[in-house]
Amino acid sequence: MRETIVDRAYARTLLPARREDGHKGDFGKLLVLGGSVGYTGAPYLTAGAAVHSGCGLVYLGVPESIWAVEAQKCVSAMPFPLPEKDGKLCLASLDAMQEKLNGCDALALGPGLGRGGETEKLVRALLWQVRQPLILDADGLNALQGCTERLCDRRGRVTILTPHDGEFARLTGKTLREIASSERTELASRFACEHGCILALKGHRTLVALPDGQMLVNTSGCSVLSKGGSGDVLTGLIASLLCQGAGAAQAAALGVWLHGRAGELLAQKMSAYCASRESRCVAFEKRTKGKRPRRKNSETLSPVYQRILGKLLFLEVVHRVIGVLGHKVRQGEEGDDVGDNHEVVEHIAQLPDEVVGHHRAEE
Repeated sequence: MRETIVDRAYARTLLPARREDGHKGDFGKLLVLGGSVGYTGAPYLTAGAAVHSGCGLVYLGVPESIWAVEAQKCVSAMPFPLPEKDGKLCLASLDAMQEKLNGCDALALGPGLGRGGETEKLVRALLWQVRQPLILDADGLNALQGCTERLCDRRGRVTILTPHDGEFARLTGKTLREIASSERTELASRFACEHGCILALKGHRTLVALPDGQMLVNTSGCSVLSKGGSGDVLTGLIASLLCQGAGAAQAAALGVWLHGRAGELLAQKMSAYCASRESRCVAFEKRTKGKRPRRKNSETLSPVYQRILGKLLFLEVVHRVIGVLGHKVRQGEEGDDVGDNHEVVEHIAQLPDEVVGHHRAEE
């Protein structure tokens, strides 16, 4: 097994070129399928990550009953309603999905999808029908429990799986202890080779296993990413890079590194404990004692506007990391790491306190 370390220098070589005279059609079209009653945040984060990382057009297919929620959340991504059963996408939506997918370059399937017999049938049907690159995450992975041989039907097509240890344990029938053992690398490599897919096994030093036996070992990230929603962002990021012309291995490795680096930069500003949407809102409300601040000038943010910006902060950091990395690639610079030159950290520092939160005062 040949291992390659994915660090800043290697990541710089992976960023796909972006034409200065390009238009949105040049940067890919992505379809995200997911969401269910009670799980409206996951598909929104996936779609938002794709938008913030440069994808030209992002469509979001969700159950009809949550379409209004997603439509209110999304600004650039385009949600549309699909037939459902018990609050989840179902086989009746397959034709509509395929029609939308015909004009897209890749499919991200699984965030917030929910679990159940109908969902499992839908995922397995899409595995067979979809010819475009497919990124499978969350409940899309859970639908393959006990039938991972279905992945072999996609040999010759791009398939990227992004499980955490628990999902990988369900896929392989192993225990969490076995997944976390010294054989972790071997298990990931064997799975990718046997099923002809790319496996991004998330965790400390995420592993990207390729079907040819090569292993890419990520070096970025920290515990700030150990929160619900982080994996949904990663799915959108990898899918976006695919749509923009990156190769499958390139998109998986670069997506994982950018995702981890953005987490590191956010932790520098807010600490690994507090870098989440909810903690920023709680910190803000604590300082204002839950009262709406008086608008003294145009720079004062209402709690509603503050919450909207807070939800997008991590995605904004991802966006800035890619921007700085892309600038260095264009200029051929060999300088400091992205963030060591403080370009992204300074951008975070410029955000209003109502968005970021005064954590230093509590230290």
